[in-house]
Amino acid sequence: MEKKYTFIADIQKRLDAAIKKVHQMLTFADASFFQPMTALPVRPPPVRPPPVRPPHTPITVHTMEATSSETSITFAAYFQLRGPPPN
Repeated sequence: MEKKYTFIADIQKRLDAAIKKVHQMLTFADASFFQPMTALPVRPPPVRPPPVRPPHTPITVHTMEATSSETSITFAAYFQLRGPPPN
């Protein structure tokens, strides 16, 4: 019984010594005083929206007739094989 008591007492002494070494927490006033100064909040400059790609003009019969016959044949062959252009 005596050995257990001294063992527990020894652990308690070591624990008390360790607690004394731990720094105490600063109060709110002390902690806020030692904080680094921060910059004032500044509104960021406005950001331009990205340019919107205009939709493709659909190719009509009038457009085909307005071009030369060779170009219109090329257009017609392309669109029959591949379909309309992607947006």
